[in-house]
Amino acid sequence: RQEIAGHVSTVQHENSRQADLEQEIQRHRRQCLTMEIRVRELQQQREQHELQLAEVEQSDHEMRGRLLRSERELGATTDQLASLRRSRELSQEEHAAQLKQGSELDRQMAALEVEIQAADAAAQRGQQQQQEAEQQLREANERLERLVQLETQLDQQERDLRERLQTARRMLHSNEQDLSQQRQQLVDLQRRHAVVTERAKVLQDLERRKEGLGSGVKDLLARAHDSPLGPLATVRGMVADLVRVDVRMAPLIDAALGDLTQYLVVQGPTLAEALSTGEIHPKGRVGLLELNTEESPSTSAAPNLHGRRAILGRADEFVECDPPFRALIQHLLGTTWCVETLADALRLQRESTSPMRFVTRSGELVEPAGRILAGPRQSVLGLVSRRSELRALQQEILQLEQEMMRAEKEVTRIKEDIAAAERQVDEHAAQYE
Repeated sequence: RQEIAGHVSTVQHENSRQADLEQEIQRHRRQCLTMEIRVRELQQQREQHELQLAEVEQSDHEMRGRLLRSERELGATTDQLASLRRSRELSQEEHAAQLKQGSELDRQMAALEVEIQAADAAAQRGQQQQQEAEQQLREANERLERLVQLETQLDQQERDLRERLQTARRMLHSNEQDLSQQRQQLVDLQRRHAVVTERAKVLQDLERRKEGLGSGVKDLLARAHDSPLGPLATVRGMVADLVRVDVRMAPLIDAALGDLTQYLVVQGPTLAEALSTGEIHPKGRVGLLELNTEESPSTSAAPNLHGRRAILGRADEFVECDPPFRALIQHLLGTTWCVETLADALRLQRESTSPMRFVTRSGELVEPAGRILAGPRQSVLGLVSRRSELRALQQEILQLEQEMMRAEKEVTRIKEDIAAAERQVDEHAAQYE
């Protein structure tokens, strides 16, 4: 929840920064509007200067016209002066008046030249002002263009940052969902591991206490363990110790073997002789099976029912054991067939021409002599089933531990991805600001 609150706060902060950036864009747009107003004012000033220049040019044109007229008048006066000079004979007063008129014309010409020079200076000033106005207009246009480019760049940066920020947030959300799923998977694995471990502990405790074994079997196994020499040194273990069966088929093997699961497998007749002479006195009943490595399998002449309807397989084929005990297992289970139901077992027994045993998935047993063992199973697991289940649980525990390690590594990786995504979000948010 704190992480979510932090992300919500980050999003609010990002929204606030976005609002600030939009205000900044508005301020730039107002600046652009101000610059456009300034450009229009400069254009108006330029038009005024052009009008002033036109007026100066008009004044210059008028002055030049006046100068031309004055020149024409001067020419006429010069002609008149020549005429007057030719007519020196005229009176002195006329001559003086003509001289005075010439002086006045010279003064007027000088005044006109001054006015022409002033008009030229005014025209130069107008042209200079026009050039300055044009330069200001170009600078204003350049500033306006830079502002437009800046606004475009800011808009593009804002879009890019928004897209990267949204992408980072989507990645963060996806990683958070993956983390939640992985955590739930890890919790499920841990729960299953706890259940399986507890069940394995119960079975291990039953094995440790040798629950379900007869007192005589317990006694001889304990004495064989403590006394590795003498007749008990020939004990190889119980039949249940020597076999490994898949947990799904273990109940059928338990039913097929029955009490034989607790029989002690011995090498040679030494232990049997010690029992017969009274050298060894067990505390309860004990069954013995002598291990004969040269014994030929009892399945050599037995009918082959493979492929028949409802046949699951021959019982010894579902049992794994070390090579020295394979002949014994075939001897015990080589004529026992695993079938689906009791009805199938009875049908196959009737169809069989050789003595065979049938055991069903429900643990029902049909013997060759017509004996039938039916009814619900005992609530206590048989030795083979218990040990098969314990081995399966131990394998499942190892598998669950490996899966939990993988899930923990995946959770760690996703946490690192989330941290990286959060850093990306913070970096993009800082750039966005």
